[in-house]
Amino acid sequence: MTIRVLLNGSIYTPADPYATAILTEHGTVRWAGSDAGARSITDNTMETIDLNGRLVTPTFTRALAPVTGKTTAEILTYLTTAHHAGYHTHTLTTDPNTLQPLIEAAQQFTSTHTTADLRILLTNTPPHALTETITHTRETLNGTPLTLAGLHANTPAEAQHLADTAAQTQLTLCINAHSHLTQAAATAQTIRRTHPHLTLRLDTIKTTPEETLNDQELQALANSRISLGLQTTAENADLARHANTIGTPISIGSDPTLDAPLGWQAVKIFATAPAESPHAPPSPHSPAAPTVRSPTLTPSPVSSPPTPPPTSPSGMSPSSWYKPPTHA
Repeated sequence: MTIRVLLNGSIYTPADPYATAILTEHGTVRWAGSDAGARSITDNTMETIDLNGRLVTPTFTRALAPVTGKTTAEILTYLTTAHHAGYHTHTLTTDPNTLQPLIEAAQQFTSTHTTADLRILLTNTPPHALTETITHTRETLNGTPLTLAGLHANTPAEAQHLADTAAQTQLTLCINAHSHLTQAAATAQTIRRTHPHLTLRLDTIKTTPEETLNDQELQALANSRISLGLQTTAENADLARHANTIGTPISIGSDPTLDAPLGWQAVKIFATAPAESPHAPPSPHSPAAPTVRSPTLTPSPVSSPPTPPPTSPSGMSPSSWYKPPTHA
């Protein structure tokens, strides 16, 4: 698990206009406040970075971009296009047997864009040699601009087979929920009960009248710290509004193709889509919950973490709401 604490800077955030420190977990902002507040929740499992007065601002993050089967030139074109649209962080899914074009593209791109954050999710992993594949991939990526961040399950059933290894190797587990959203959500909840510290996300979500999540299901996902990666489509706007209101972590830009809308074009799709009423008819897996009456979508180019309790006047956040994970 990668937890970073950045201190001694200036943090651009409406949550605290006087913030000088920030805490991130797997690239997602979890807390912002004073240096003293940050030090009070820092332990030796976290990486501490001195900003030396530098300014930290939001940037766009591509939640999921598939590059399996793409050439070096195609991947480089994507990274360059996304950079011009304001992207800094990319989570790229790739087959472990087709890493070389991605490595070559990443090396060329970072030779002129040194601050790029490039993360990999392995997909189509062989179940009989999963640990060996992870070890080999980490060795292959050593010394490259790429970091192995997690495993991508193509189905909920595959996710159950990957969960133990993902937890043991401290990797994120992402579940493709494109064709089976409610089943994927139920599987993630099952995995959470046996893996309390595993980072879980449902990806490539596209809601339909038959496949969506009601408010009760969104609340359950929020309580279980399971985040949602949404495809950049107007059909997902209402789900994003309700998830934002309830506090379910979401990322937009979790798309099954590289040529999905980027940057402010993606934000505009969510922000301008008309609200549906009522939201999310009851799924067959749980009873309906009352509809939230006044949802608003906050256009955000970064992942939306759960809203923490208010900080104290000093900017220090009570230690009761953020507890670093305990590793067995």
